[in-house]
Amino acid sequence: MPTLSPFCPLRFNPSFFSNLGLLVSPPYDVITPELRQQLAEQSPYNIVRLILPTGENPYTEANSQLADWQKSGVLIQEPQQAVYPYCQTFTHPHTGQRVVRSGFMATLRLAPFSAGEILPHERTLSGPKEDRLRLMLATHANLEPIFGIYSDPEGNTTAALSNSITQELPEIDTMDSDGVRHQVWKLTAPEAIQGLKQHLHDHPAFIVDGHHRYETALRYQELARQGSDQPTGALPCDWIMIFLAPMNDPGLLILPTHRLVHSLPNFNFSQLLDQLREDFTVTMVGTSDDGLGRLQQSSTLPSYLLCDGNVCAVAVAKNSETVARLTSPESPDPVRALDVSLLHDHLFERLLGITPQQQMEQTHLRYVKNTHEALAAPGSDGVQLAVVMNPTRLEQVVEVATSGGVMPQKSTFFYPKLGSGLLMNLVGMPVKSEE
Repeated sequence: MPTLSPFCPLRFNPSFFSNLGLLVSPPYDVITPELRQQLAEQSPYNIVRLILPTGENPYTEANSQLADWQKSGVLIQEPQQAVYPYCQTFTHPHTGQRVVRSGFMATLRLAPFSAGEILPHERTLSGPKEDRLRLMLATHANLEPIFGIYSDPEGNTTAALSNSITQELPEIDTMDSDGVRHQVWKLTAPEAIQGLKQHLHDHPAFIVDGHHRYETALRYQELARQGSDQPTGALPCDWIMIFLAPMNDPGLLILPTHRLVHSLPNFNFSQLLDQLREDFTVTMVGTSDDGLGRLQQSSTLPSYLLCDGNVCAVAVAKNSETVARLTSPESPDPVRALDVSLLHDHLFERLLGITPQQQMEQTHLRYVKNTHEALAAPGSDGVQLAVVMNPTRLEQVVEVATSGGVMPQKSTFFYPKLGSGLLMNLVGMPVKSEE
């Protein structure tokens, strides 16, 4: 089972900066070129300069920047090993309610997925893994935490973490540009840390964000361990920085990621709806707001709001037998039951002719997290169809991961993203590059 450890992270020197919010960013994979420029302009020390380096030799530049920041004291390393409770306070984007997500940051010993200690739920792509490996080979650091969850139905770890939070002032307390408050505490009490370690040792961890970075860390570990006879866990490269939250935390909010279909030859929306009627109940709606209401009421079976810019319809699978018949028999049952699986296997591949390879390469697909942005897209930039989704449920994430299956890419969006730039983790001496 998973092995947890306290660690001595790198962090921005609090005596140098009065507003850490100018230095943090979302994770690298959601940062657009426009947002990268905006973040870089906020401060010459914004973390985006490390996680998304630019220039002629971007990875070398990131390494030089990291070394300079350490040498100048901009970044300091904590001298004492600790676990770091971390809370994000944010506004629910749909209800406007105040939400708090709580967990802790530590390091977790790397293990292959086949060991059953740490389980994925989404597919990965080679391009992002190659990019992250080159960055890791240059900087020898986890510059951002990955995001995991674990089972704690009785709230044992929650109680220990809450106690540490109420007794101490946070080490970090800042607001980012999206209005998310980030608070980080330091937990050094040996009994509390041992309790966390023991609990995690008895429960698998599920990766919910950071699959590419986890697989990259496994490859880095393989390269770093070449010629070493040290036992697993003895070297810094054997560990990865992770944020872990209990599954029953009320702040674990999952939002949908919507699909935009574009640039298909001979696309005909009326024909698509006629084809869907064989296996779906298709209801035409007067407005997109009406469609969103119907979509939310149809969450027990795969359902979609389909809009071409002029007409909107809600399509709901007729029954679970239909779902099983139209999804890939090679996938485990929990994967086949997902809205995204039926969408990709049947509507995209079978009806629209978008092959699995094209889906992976996003040849005719784009992904949008904002519902109104998705609904406004058809008719511009070659977009022919918006597919608005219900969110994947947390229990589905756990069921898929436990089954050994993986979801299509962009199946879950845990909101908000973790803050990058709060803590960093050095993973050892330089290793031989693959180049």
